[in-house]
Order: sequence, then structure tokens, then C-alpha cells
Amino acid sequence: MHWVNAYIGQAWRPDYHCWSLLQAVYQARLNLCLPPMQYDANSLLAAIRAFGTQQGEYAYWQQVDTPQELDAVVMAVA
Repeated sequence: MHWVNAYIGQAWRPDYHCWSLLQAVYQARLNLCLPPMQYDANSLLAAIRAFGTQQGEYAYWQQVDTPQELDAVVMAVA
């Protein structure tokens, strides 16, 4: 069974959103503790603005041409 199956089907909650899921995966798979969000994690616009600044804890995120397993993406429902 692929490791991702443990995360499929987990319900979204205001206190367990996409960033929380990414934190859990990175902790379990990479032993990496991501910082808490310093903005409204439920707002796509706020996320884009935070990551677009490339400052502070967001400075280590980079756009890649070829995604690999465990890369993160920003998505929204229109």
C-alpha cells in the first residue's frame, strides 16, 4: 500500500486544512516540522501573497518545472 493512502479521505475542518495536512505529511515522511501559518490558511489570496513575498519562513519555497513526490502545490476551487 502506498503511504499516501493513510491521508486519503481525511475530512477538512477549519482546524485541519490543507496546510495542516501538509504539516502532517512532511513531519511523517521527511521529519520536517513546518511552521504554523501566519495568515488565514483558508484564503487562497492570503496564501499567494505570503508565498509571493519570499521572506521569513516562506523564503525556502521555490517554483519547480518538474514536480516530484512530496512537492506542494497551491490550488483553489473557482
